Amino acid sequence: MTNEMLTFSDDGLMVTGVTDRMVEQVVVPGSVTGISNFAFSRCQKLERVVISEGVREIGNYAFSECGSLREVDFPGSLEKIGDHAFSECCVLESVDLPGGVREIGDFAFLNCSGLRSIDFPRGLSVVGGAVCYGCSSLEEVFIPGGVTAIGGATVWEDGGHARYGAFGHCTGLERVVLPEGLTAIVDGAFAGCTSLAGIEIPEGVGVIGDDAFNGCTLLQDVGLPESLEEIGNDAFRGCDSLREVRIPGGVRKIGDGVFSECSMIRDIEIEEGTVSIGKWAFKDCSALQRVVIPGSVEVIGSWAFRGCGSLKEMRLGMCDVKGFALSERDFNRVVYERCRLVVPAGCRWEFRHHGVFGKFRNICVG
Repeated sequence: MTNEMLTFSDDGLMVTGVTDRMVEQVVVPGSVTGISNFAFSRCQKLERVVISEGVREIGNYAFSECGSLREVDFPGSLEKIGDHAFSECCVLESVDLPGGVREIGDFAFLNCSGLRSIDFPRGLSVVGGAVCYGCSSLEEVFIPGGVTAIGGATVWEDGGHARYGAFGHCTGLERVVLPEGLTAIVDGAFAGCTSLAGIEIPEGVGVIGDDAFNGCTLLQDVGLPESLEEIGNDAFRGCDSLREVRIPGGVRKIGDGVFSECSMIRDIEIEEGTVSIGKWAFKDCSALQRVVIPGSVEVIGSWAFRGCGSLKEMRLGMCDVKGFALSERDFNRVVYERCRLVVPAGCRWEFRHHGVFGKFRNICVG
């Protein structure tokens, strides 16, 4: 395609569009510094784009909904990719971003359902903004060193806030490699990644946000680092294949519903240092047999163990349970009859006369 088919800004520094919306190939010349917002949006026949050296910026929605776009050649001069720049490009299969890219906008590759690989440049510090949300064919993700946070985007939808994680609902994603130096996995980052079976969270990560791994139904193995300080609400909710969890003592607060509906978890151990366990934290963990709660815990929210009908042993490290918002309905009759409640020496009387724990038939010291 010749430059005569392109339209330009008055100063000639930006490509603003194309005269023929049915164009199949575009070459953006190096004489411009950027591609304007919506410049090629909904060019339904566009299959290939060559962006020449010299172009530094791709604008918001620049190539969004280009349903036939299969190939994009990015220049080494590129520094910024705007919001929704390639969203809904459903046959785009591979993206190789040059090392000079410092900023990738929100939803840049949203719902690129054919995308199988994306190479992130080492110059990035944050991978966020729901950059690959809904990329259902993406199988592997390697986050480069230098990235300190994996995040998402929150938008107002239908009268409320909707959360979109960086790799949320990438249903084909099987492998994720996270770098040393990462400090946060933010809200919804990998929610709904139903093919993800395991992930190693590196030492240094201090925050796992709300819904970060919610609905990762094949997730069997997750190692929580000693550096971890916060686990957000519903972070691992519905991870049906998780079998055991060890929560390091640096986590002061366990959020609401964190491991709720994890139907295969059998063993949960919370280390000394945790102070608060949120509402519904382990609700409907129907296979849970053993839980260890340290003496540092001062608060347990309501329904924290509701639906945990397979409990065989609960070990509590504290005597003072006044801050526990448990009710009789948190445990069923079978648990009260069969579960062994292990309490600290000298505290048995307190538990015997507690409104909930006093219903356990087997209270022993250990």
